[in-house]
Amino acid sequence: LDAIYHFSTTGNYEILFQWLIDNIHLSNRNVLREVSVFLQHVGRRKFVEPLYKALLEKGMKTEAAEIYKRSRNNYHFVTSQTIDQIFKDFKVSF
Repeated sequence: LDAIYHFSTTGNYEILFQWLIDNIHLSNRNVLREVSVFLQHVGRRKFVEPLYKALLEKGMKTEAAEIYKRSRNNYHFVTSQTIDQIFKDFKVSF
């Protein structure tokens, strides 16, 4: 689908977010590079929180922690506090 519709390179964050979250729920690790780029450039909690939760729920804890280490300083304080708590709930350090 991505080869045809280019979801991973769209400039529309709503579409890209949905593509990424769907692929994470399918345990598709092929989208981790796009997830990393997205989470480093988009700081809206609306997008950030569900993506980190999905990564952690699907067992991609190491990847989530690495992305968060690179991205945390770009997030608003409220967003980083929310994600900090999610990592604590999943007993993952970053």
